[in-house]
Amino acid sequence: MERALFSFGRALHSSFAAKLATGTARLDFRRPENREFWLTVWRYIGNIGMRATWRTAYEWARLLLSLDPDGDHYCLGLVIDQYALRAHQPESFLALARSKYFIGKWSQLPNICFSIPLAAKMKGEDIARCQKALAQAIEAFPWVAARLLQEVGVAKIPPSVWGKLLQCASFCGKSNMIQGRQQDRKRIFYTQSYTQRWQKTCGRFQKL
Repeated sequence: MERALFSFGRALHSSFAAKLATGTARLDFRRPENREFWLTVWRYIGNIGMRATWRTAYEWARLLLSLDPDGDHYCLGLVIDQYALRAHQPESFLALARSKYFIGKWSQLPNICFSIPLAAKMKGEDIARCQKALAQAIEAFPWVAARLLQEVGVAKIPPSVWGKLLQCASFCGKSNMIQGRQQDRKRIFYTQSYTQRWQKTCGRFQKL
């Protein structure tokens, strides 16, 4: 894959490389001749991710996202926060997630909403602002919060809160719920990927 990317790089026009540097390069995914590049980069991201080279994976994910931010054909919004946090790049991720362009597009992605307070805490922002962002994520995706609390093992949660969260989690997981299965897959994906990181962080949010 690295040799393929090297070949693509040699074949690129100089103006395209200049646009890449400014973030204005676009590559139409609908054109079949462009998809080899998309697929190569996507597989390369997965490959270097398995080697825990998170910063490199994050930068390649940002590049691929910049080529068609409207389409996001490989659903990078579901993984880019994971790469950013593991690469210790909270500032870059927050700038991306809070930008006017992505704040609306990513508002329905639970992983982004829950990763924002994590990134804010890593960046050293005011704890009250981090708690507010976390509260907004819990309010928007209570079924994710319920599963996450179970996995993390947070004990000091009032029974009334547990009841509401678990009831909502059970309701939202039903197959007759609108987008219930899709949301459930996102919930499972997020909790499996982030439980360990939240275990290290949840103590800072106990006052929530």
